[in-house]
Amino acid sequence: MILMAILGSCGKDNINDSGQLSAGKTYVVKATVTNGVLTEAEIQTDMYSNDGKKIIIPQSEINGKTNWSREYSFKKTTYVSVWAETNSDNSTLVLELLKDGKLIKRDTKVGKGRLVGGISIL
Repeated sequence: MILMAILGSCGKDNINDSGQLSAGKTYVVKATVTNGVLTEAEIQTDMYSNDGKKIIIPQSEINGKTNWSREYSFKKTTYVSVWAETNSDNSTLVLELLKDGKLIKRDTKVGKGRLVGGISIL
């Protein structure tokens, strides 16, 4: 699913706008929420072809937690989405992509209710 709208959120900062995938490299996807809990996550690969695949993160791995991270080896166009339920107007959801321990991209959402963070990698 490609997100069309993000409810109750604002703010975004991309560390590296190139977002180029490096074949054979391992990436770490990391999500953190304050004043709330993570509810779900999914990864869509090769979004612009008929070969696209969706990886749904198991509920037992993410639901109800405040921190989540996982390593992946992406080789094609990818979009990572993470959802959270938050309790206050100052709640934050931070989604990060790291490669070789370095921050490549970050998406930050602030607000109360259902927040959705997303990072695209070409």
